[in-house]
Amino acid sequence: MREWTLCPLFNLVRGEILEELELKLQEILSKNNIELVDVEFVRDGSYNYLRVYIETDNLDECERTSKLIDSTCDEYIKEKYFLEVSTPGIERKLKKEKDFNKFKGYKVLIKTKSNIDDKKSFIGILNGIKDGNVIVDDTAIPLSKIKTAKTVYEFNNLKEVEE
Repeated sequence: MREWTLCPLFNLVRGEILEELELKLQEILSKNNIELVDVEFVRDGSYNYLRVYIETDNLDECERTSKLIDSTCDEYIKEKYFLEVSTPGIERKLKKEKDFNKFKGYKVLIKTKSNIDDKKSFIGILNGIKDGNVIVDDTAIPLSKIKTAKTVYEFNNLKEVEE
């Protein structure tokens, strides 16, 4: 029988420790004029990854950030992990209230924890957040019921290359 000795620690890293680390990283990065977008700790196969997402379009900024936060991350996470610093990408996750306001007018995909109007998946234009509800087209989705949310990039705006 296989024993999972790291599971309790893994769950702790995903909870309270991750929240504390995120606050510390926010403090460090804001002093260096770097916007922290998100932090996640995930297991992929037998490897652990600490993924730190920053607002930048510069690869050198990701490298600089990695060096800047490396020792701080080691103070909080005692098990082996790989540190990855990157941008959130073209289809970025939306988690915080400020995210839903920042990307107002963008096409989004939202999946909910439970049915709203007999649906759990909503795709449409984000109209911001009001009174704790994310507004997609004309549907109000309580922030507390959102399982995942992300922007949606449509590739049909690309021009075809002629040969």
